[in-house]
Amino acid sequence: MSDIRTCLTNAGDEISKAFSDETLDLFNQYFDETGKLIDDIGTSIDTISKDTLVIMEGNILQNKRIKLQTMLAKIKLNDFLSKAKYPDRALIDIGNKNLSQQQKAILSQIKAPLDKFYDTFRKSGLSGTRQGNATTRKFMPGQQEKHDMIQLVVKEIYEPGSTKNIKAADMARAYIDSSEHARLLFNKAGGAIPSARKGAYLPQHHHPGKIIAAGYDNWYKTLKPLLDREAMVNSKTGLPLNDEELDAVLDSVFKSITTEGRNKLNSLSAETFSQNKSIAKRYQEQKVIRFKDGAGWTAYQKEFSDSNIYDIMHNHLTMMSKDISSMQILGPNPESTVKFLQTRIREIADEADKGTGKSTNLVDAVKAAQKFGDMWELHKGLPESVNPKISKVMRNVNALIMATRLSSTTLIAAPTDAMTVKKMAKYNGMSQMKAINNYAKELFKLNPGEREQVAAELGLMNDHMMDGASAALARFMHEDNASPFFQFVVDSSLRLNGLTHITASGRNMSGMFLMSGWADVQAKTFDQLSAQMKVALKRYDIQPEEWNLIRKAKSYKRNYAGKDVTYLRGEDIAQIKAKPGQAREAADKYMRMIFGEVEVGVPTVNYRERASLAGLTRAGTIPGEITRSFAMFKSWPMAFYHNHLERAWQEAGELGTPFAKLKAIADTVIFMMMGGALGLQLMEITKGRKPIDTVPRKMSLDDEGWRFWGNSIVRSGGFGPLFDIAVGLGDYRQGLSGYTSGPVIGSLDQLSYAIFGSAYEGLIDGKPAAARTRILKEVIANTPYQGNWMINLMLRRLVWEKVLLWNDPAYNKQLQRTIKRDTKEGKEYWWRPGDDSPGDNPFN
Repeated sequence: MSDIRTCLTNAGDEISKAFSDETLDLFNQYFDETGKLIDDIGTSIDTISKDTLVIMEGNILQNKRIKLQTMLAKIKLNDFLSKAKYPDRALIDIGNKNLSQQQKAILSQIKAPLDKFYDTFRKSGLSGTRQGNATTRKFMPGQQEKHDMIQLVVKEIYEPGSTKNIKAADMARAYIDSSEHARLLFNKAGGAIPSARKGAYLPQHHHPGKIIAAGYDNWYKTLKPLLDREAMVNSKTGLPLNDEELDAVLDSVFKSITTEGRNKLNSLSAETFSQNKSIAKRYQEQKVIRFKDGAGWTAYQKEFSDSNIYDIMHNHLTMMSKDISSMQILGPNPESTVKFLQTRIREIADEADKGTGKSTNLVDAVKAAQKFGDMWELHKGLPESVNPKISKVMRNVNALIMATRLSSTTLIAAPTDAMTVKKMAKYNGMSQMKAINNYAKELFKLNPGEREQVAAELGLMNDHMMDGASAALARFMHEDNASPFFQFVVDSSLRLNGLTHITASGRNMSGMFLMSGWADVQAKTFDQLSAQMKVALKRYDIQPEEWNLIRKAKSYKRNYAGKDVTYLRGEDIAQIKAKPGQAREAADKYMRMIFGEVEVGVPTVNYRERASLAGLTRAGTIPGEITRSFAMFKSWPMAFYHNHLERAWQEAGELGTPFAKLKAIADTVIFMMMGGALGLQLMEITKGRKPIDTVPRKMSLDDEGWRFWGNSIVRSGGFGPLFDIAVGLGDYRQGLSGYTSGPVIGSLDQLSYAIFGSAYEGLIDGKPAAARTRILKEVIANTPYQGNWMINLMLRRLVWEKVLLWNDPAYNKQLQRTIKRDTKEGKEYWWRPGDDSPGDNPFN
């Protein structure tokens, strides 16, 4: 062909200036790198022109594909909104059900080969440790073994067979298979990630603070010997970088990392990308930094990263699953689709309000559009803190509060989870008694290994294996990114008090129960299913024809707990012979339903709750930290409201009678109240008091019976904490101001009150013993582990009360006031404050 530069000049206005400039830039790069290698200048220009044209044609086709797939996604979602009875709710469902649950379905597919990997590196024992640190590994051989093994896995990923360790080689191949599957899914959804080179499956993680502290010269000096110069190529020409180009690239990378990408990243750090690029092009440019071997990659992470290797590898797959799910639901250019949906929901509302003289639908649509936008931003990941030092301190305070305030939550969570699991079964037309029976059996299993293995085989997330604390923390908190020490404290605290166990047990059991329940009716056509099961399927947009396709899947039989159980798995649905993409779409909808209903069985914080409570407030700002404090323990009640009260009200409303709605709400509240009542009695026993009299004696809020049932409703999630404040019960004794500011701000307020109050008592009132008592009580309240419901009473009676009495004998007056107050409220002790031993048994 002729010189492409001449072609561009002759084309005139037929092509855009941007296209012409991009093509010329690419041609010049090729010519600078390869022109000198070809003696004949004419041949050189002709060859380079052809190569440039091939690349530009590929870019054009890629852009067309992105536009087409995005347009198809818009058409499909527009149809979904237009057919919905309540379009504003349907838009929220796109974010909370489709987007959020599809991410879990994709991660389930990606991690399928990695069960051995996760099982090997799981957090061990009650302490919740994984690899520990250099100090703890000296005393814990298990940590050292995991640390050494993951180093071998990294070497095997770079150089297969180099370690001669069969287990490490198997896990390395599994991680490569998972990463490759993620790449193929990404490309199928509209991306174009090139085939990975040596070690490319390991992501790069950079800690800007460490790199800034080291400075460019030290960073460059450490990094350069670790690089694979042959693999360090020009992203457009594919030719190795020369020394001058390498220095320029590393300088750009350093600036990108240390300014957190504010200059220009172009995927150099593989962490942040231009907001204007579609997700489909996010990974298209190959990473610039290439390490020559696993040892080099590990050395860099140790020197300039704050994440351990396990977290880096796991988080990479998690981020890939987010990007893939974004493209599958919203198209390769999801930002465009989000804006389209926000505009479209307003148009639908305008049409509905036309001629009514009202704007009711438009008001709901505007709220839904805003919330959907917030949910999308949360799915992508919030921007970094504006003040990392402040936000890190606050995250650590959050973790400490979680470790101390949830010490007895297990006693409430276990019985109330039984009730939410029961409701989950009812919502899906399955046996409620069987659900409770299965939950109870799983709860008391001391060895959960078999359950976790079966859950993994079924494609469930198996959070307990990947990171057990996450599922437990997600019940009350939307983020878990404290510093390693505080992560260890909160993680081990939740494991020791059993909250992690009951959360993992309930979630895995819920998924297994649902898959077994759907397998039981697999022989039935859609018309033969119960009315409630039809509602359950349509809740996730599974139409009759899709169910009749799903039921053709080969069922999965597994012996579990000594019985042969049949399950319906998502991956088996995907293997059905059908039209291209039809089986996979049905499988994804089915798995979205399973994961969505697991959230009903054991509610945790999802995008909807996060958007409602914290929104997009930035960490490190005063509004952001106050909002996070406010949201901490209010996430679970809101998740319960959305998954149970709101669902019961809306679905009963389909029957068209107010009585049906009231009946559905009453059914939910009553059963939750029963679970809360059992939990409250257990908590009373662990506080040294006998179970409360449950029979109301008089029509007064002071009556013990009425207070008990009111508190049971509050604790169960039936009502809200404001009711708790109104009757003076529970954990919100600091009043409405403490409730509105949240536990973090409230705890800081209490701490400052203790410090200044003790200073006043000690220096002005001349009561140093009372000052020390105030400080000691605050220290005890914020000491992790001691509040654990299993040991708290014994520690309180035999240690803390003795210490406080030794410090100030007058503290006995406080103990007597506590006893007098409880007696007035009708409470009896089986182990009185101040006594060395129990005076009775709890049930006498």
